[in-house]
Amino acid sequence: MKRLSLLAVFLSLAVSVRADSFTTLDGDSYTNCTVKRVEPDGIVITDSDGVHKLKFKNLPPDIGKKYGFDSVKAAAWQEKNKQSEISSQKEAVENQQNQLKHLADQQTEFDTWEPFSTTVKNGNSWGYMNASETESFLSTLKKIFTPLIEDGTTDRSTVHEWVSAIWNHEIQNGMPAIAVKLSWGDPSSTSNDSSGWEMWTYERGNGSGQYIHFKDGVVSSWSNL
Repeated sequence: MKRLSLLAVFLSLAVSVRADSFTTLDGDSYTNCTVKRVEPDGIVITDSDGVHKLKFKNLPPDIGKKYGFDSVKAAAWQEKNKQSEISSQKEAVENQQNQLKHLADQQTEFDTWEPFSTTVKNGNSWGYMNASETESFLSTLKKIFTPLIEDGTTDRSTVHEWVSAIWNHEIQNGMPAIAVKLSWGDPSSTSNDSSGWEMWTYERGNGSGQYIHFKDGVVSSWSNL
C-alpha cells in the first residue's frame, strides 16, 4: 500500500512537470515547451530553440479554448499595440527631427560667433570627438568666454587666442583655470606652492609632466616636472 502511494505521488509529480507540445495549422511542431505567457491573441512559449509567439488563429481551436482565446478581445489588443507602435515611431521621428534642428541652429550660432568662425571654423572635429560632440564642446567655450568679452574683462583677440590654444590642446599665460581644464583636462593633483599660489600637476607618464602656477585664478607660469 505504501509503495502504491509513493507511485501515485511520483506520477503526479511527473504530470505536473510534463512539458507541452504544440503543432500549428501550418504544420510547425514545438516539443518540450513551457508556456511563459498568455496574451489575448496567442501564447508565448520557450523551447530548446528559444522564445516563440504562437498566434491562436494559427493553432487548433481546442488550444485557444484551453487558454481562453476571445477573438474580440484579441482584435482590440492588437489594435492597441498597433497604435502604441505608431505613436512610438512618430515620437522617434520627432525626436530625430528636433535633434537635427538643434544641430542646425547651433551651427548657425557658431558661424556667427567670431572666435569660432575666425579661429577654428575649418576643423570638423576636436580630438576624439565627433561633429555633434565638437559643437557641444564649442558651445561650452562660448558660454564661458562671451560674458568676458561683453563685460570688458577680456578683449576679443585674447579670446581668439584662448580658443585656438584649447583647440590645439595648449595653454597660455593669463588663461583662466577653466580654460586649462578644457584644454588639458583635470590635473593629476593640486596644491599651493611656497608663495601661496595655486599649483596644478599634470603627470604624463614615465616621470614626465608639467606644473602650472596660477595667480588670482589665471595661469602665471608653467614648468616641466
